[in-house]
Amino acid sequence: MHPAAFANWYITHRRWVAALVVVLTALSIVGVFRLELDDVPRSVFKTDNADYAQLLEFLDDFESDDNDCLLVIDGGDLFTPRGAGAIRQLVDGAKQIPGVSSVRSLGDVVSFGPGGAESLLPPADAPPERFATARQRALAHPLVRGQVLSPDARTALVIVRLDGDLEAIHDIEPVVDSLHDVARQVARDSGLRVELTGVPGIRVQIFNQVPRETGKFIIVGAVLALLMAYFLFRQVWSALIVASAPILGAFWTMGALGLVGEKLNVINTMLPTLVMVVGFADSMHLMMDIRLGLAEGMSCQDASRAAVRHLTIALLLTSSTTAIGFGSLALAEVDIIRRFGLACAGGSMLSMIAVLSLIPLLASTWLGEHVRAAHGQDFFTRNFAYFQRYIDWIVDHAWPVTIGGIAVTALLATSMFWLEPDNRLLEMIPRNDESYVALRRCDTAFGGTLSAFVLVEWPERLTLGSPVVLGALGAAEDVMRSEPGVHHPLSVLGLLAALPGPEGDLALRVPLLQLAPADVRNRYVREDIRRALVVARLPDSGIATNRPVFARIETQLAALGKRYPDLKFTLTGTAVVGSRNVYQMIESLNSSLLGASLAIFGSIALGFRSLRLAAISVPPNIFPLVGISTLLVVTGRSLQMTSVMVFSICLGIAVDDTIHFLNRFRRELVIDGDVRAAIRRSFLAVGSAVFTTTLVLLVGFGSVLTSAMPSSRLFAGLSCAAYTMAIAGDLVMLPALIVCFVKPPKVTQPAAAADVPAAEPAMEPA
Repeated sequence: MHPAAFANWYITHRRWVAALVVVLTALSIVGVFRLELDDVPRSVFKTDNADYAQLLEFLDDFESDDNDCLLVIDGGDLFTPRGAGAIRQLVDGAKQIPGVSSVRSLGDVVSFGPGGAESLLPPADAPPERFATARQRALAHPLVRGQVLSPDARTALVIVRLDGDLEAIHDIEPVVDSLHDVARQVARDSGLRVELTGVPGIRVQIFNQVPRETGKFIIVGAVLALLMAYFLFRQVWSALIVASAPILGAFWTMGALGLVGEKLNVINTMLPTLVMVVGFADSMHLMMDIRLGLAEGMSCQDASRAAVRHLTIALLLTSSTTAIGFGSLALAEVDIIRRFGLACAGGSMLSMIAVLSLIPLLASTWLGEHVRAAHGQDFFTRNFAYFQRYIDWIVDHAWPVTIGGIAVTALLATSMFWLEPDNRLLEMIPRNDESYVALRRCDTAFGGTLSAFVLVEWPERLTLGSPVVLGALGAAEDVMRSEPGVHHPLSVLGLLAALPGPEGDLALRVPLLQLAPADVRNRYVREDIRRALVVARLPDSGIATNRPVFARIETQLAALGKRYPDLKFTLTGTAVVGSRNVYQMIESLNSSLLGASLAIFGSIALGFRSLRLAAISVPPNIFPLVGISTLLVVTGRSLQMTSVMVFSICLGIAVDDTIHFLNRFRRELVIDGDVRAAIRRSFLAVGSAVFTTTLVLLVGFGSVLTSAMPSSRLFAGLSCAAYTMAIAGDLVMLPALIVCFVKPPKVTQPAAAADVPAAEPAMEPA
């Protein structure tokens, strides 16, 4: 349908449009109430690759490796009656909590001497000499030093393993809360510092706080954006009409997620913000066109009809390019990114429907008269002279601006070679949080809280006591020990060494493994399935640091495979597979950005039927992307999921404004064929929407800078910087590029701007 015919149909069938809005909203209400939280953390890096399948098999055999809560106790000499009493109190309290599978501490370890087995944690009434001896024995014990006691004997861990069937956050949270209560009670009673950390507690905090803060700042941002819009428009009805469509589009999107059964997760909690940002830009452009029509004396219905006629093609183009950009994520290997890309693509189309249906619908009613009455009071109109002098300067200095802009963009683009994907648990936790402080303390005292595993498998004809199996386990330990970033490797060899028996040959002690508690034994070996583990600690150094470590370990394990051809060596674990897949996730987001850019600019070329206009639109839209890249490099930050998300948002916003500017320029050019005059008129018509949109979004996202979550602050800060750079690309570089590289059509038919179809005419090459 031609835009003019669609505009006429729209105005004459407004009741049907209103009915559509009501039906979609009602369905969305149902969907929102069906929304659930996907609170199984491992689903974040779920893929269909062999690594993930092997991880699941490994977890089935040895239980989850990421469900240990760590109670960190320090504050002085722990080998005293006070320290021993605090450790026992922690152990006793943790064991009483439903959902706790096992508790491991100093108190569980014994040493074997001439007098028999003796606990490494003396009773409270033991003499000082007994505590001194216990300290020496503990620091020499393979299951203690670096495992539950720091090498300086001043920090100890009580390791609380949760039941294996507790995966969802809502199941883990009560256990974590109870452990917090126990830790606080022991700290009060003993005067020692007791803190809780570990992956379960951190994930509970992240999964609870991120959605909560996202919702809070969506509301705060929307309120501030409304206030800013009111300041700019000086009229409440204009602000409400502009804000209603993007908010409704975001609501429809969340309702659609609920209707199709898609759960909320740490990635798609950003979806409402993305949809509102994209919708707000289109909403502002449509509203500005309606205001111009009202200012020319049109009726409310005619102004709405004209705006729909002028901008339908542009809105379809902006929505389709945004959908293409986000839809390219569907090619990613990581499942959560694929689903996120499809959700974003669908959200951008729903946002377009909300904008195109609701804004003209409201403006064509009595509300439009209120908008008319406010014309001339808005910020842009009141400062019209300043903006006019600005665009005159850009047009008069088009070549210097163009050359300078392209040169700066090319220079900033070199920063992209320095960016490297990275991700850390600590980046998601507030710096003053107990989990953050305790995790840093564990990284220093124990070499890390994360674990890497070497899985050693042997054939049926061999047993754990076979010299080749024990030798292979020792060699695998040596491989882990040779890496500076890996600490305190331990296997069943350490457990065998701690058992009583003949000196020298550990094979003779294998039958004594049955004396060890089953939960301890099964952490390191499963003789029934002929598998054993070498476990090592890793600090939360980030995937950029750990990936080379993993690569070197795998190279050495491949050499071990040749040395022991009957055995299989595999590096695995949640930290290992998760780092690989998160790295791949960030790479997928990053590479999809290139594909999205090509698809978007191809759509611009097709929509405007001009390769030249598509080429002209490249530098202004690349500028904010390379600007953000440079900002990350200068501030010493890596490429995280948050920053790549900002790249996608920035590209969507910048391209939307570019399309609206080019659409207006084509309408203005046919009036008199004068490129420079058309640029001036386009800037004064569309520039106000671009400028106003940016100010409102800066205020809205600026509110998130107060967040306690580092990732939220990063997202907000980069978004604000991206919008600022995007406005420079669209209102500085783009007008100059058009002046330099676009010539007027050969034949010009003067016409009123309001009567020019949006798709005519094609530009002649310069």
